[in-house]
Amino acid sequence: MINPRRLLFVLVIFFGTTLGSFGQGINKNIWIFGECSPSGRTILNFDPIDNEANVIALDTTAVGARQTLEVNTIATVIDQTSGKLLFYSNGALFLNGNHEVGADPDLDGDQTKPQSVAIAVGSFDQNANEDNYFIFYHNVGNLGFQQVAYDKSLGILFPLRKVGATNNTFRSNVASVIELVDEAKPNVSNSSFLFYFASGNLHALHVNGVDPLVWPDVFVSLLPLGGVPVSIRFNEASNQVAVVTSTGDVAFVKFDRATGSFDPASIILTS
Repeated sequence: MINPRRLLFVLVIFFGTTLGSFGQGINKNIWIFGECSPSGRTILNFDPIDNEANVIALDTTAVGARQTLEVNTIATVIDQTSGKLLFYSNGALFLNGNHEVGADPDLDGDQTKPQSVAIAVGSFDQNANEDNYFIFYHNVGNLGFQQVAYDKSLGILFPLRKVGATNNTFRSNVASVIELVDEAKPNVSNSSFLFYFASGNLHALHVNGVDPLVWPDVFVSLLPLGGVPVSIRFNEASNQVAVVTSTGDVAFVKFDRATGSFDPASIILTS
């Protein structure tokens, strides 16, 4: 049984001294709300250029307004210059910044699982096509991968297209929660790290290149954690990963985003 007081104290210690780092910066300025009666789904956009918040109510008949969006189930891609929403995904399909879908937007992810989709930037060029890697939990225990190009030759309505094979499974027998963080600066290759949990271990995949099967994978043991992970969070100020399980147990692990290596884990059993 989870001890809520002890769990709350532990998480306050983890986040409490660095809450400023979780403010709405240029990469955290899009909030997508669920069913807000009577208007339906609502987008709240904190515009870092004009320094204002814009409320956008979606037409309830639009595709973006009809999709299942559970708590913490969305990954977004933001324009690095303007801070505007380019596209997003719930793991089941991807939509553009106008909340529309293209001709082939389907993915194979489970849109009901919290923290189960991530979008990594493969390449970024303001004047050329950009590659993005959609990573999602699907088919009960698998991680899927889809390369998607932001192709500016397709025009402004829906400049997204799939590249290569679809819905590739590249990891099996994993927990549903994942977390994506950027590699430490300078990061000229736009690479990142994907945290996932499997067989009692916390893994960090170095997302660098178009083939997930060859991404370097390091791990650290989190035994004897009880239950299954329900949250994986990374604190950029302290470079620590926090893993919380369904029984309320917590693990803290320091991770070096420059070398891609873990320190030994600190385990707190609350059950």
